[in-house]
Amino acid sequence: MNCYFNFCIYNKDYLCTLDKISINSAGICDECMPVNFSSPQLEDEKNKQIKNLEKLREKFNKDYQ
Repeated sequence: MNCYFNFCIYNKDYLCTLDKISINSAGICDECMPVNFSSPQLEDEKNKQIKNLEKLREKFNKDYQ
């Protein structure tokens, strides 16, 4: 089965590695198990992505004003 939630531990190359899953009424896989990051890793990644977004925003504002 195709899986497009790349942070699920059962996702391997966008395919679910489980033999059987259940989809709830919201259309979400009940077996989905997101990868757990340690707090420092998570905070580092959040900060990294925020900085990238800020750079993109600055570039956009510079290019279109």
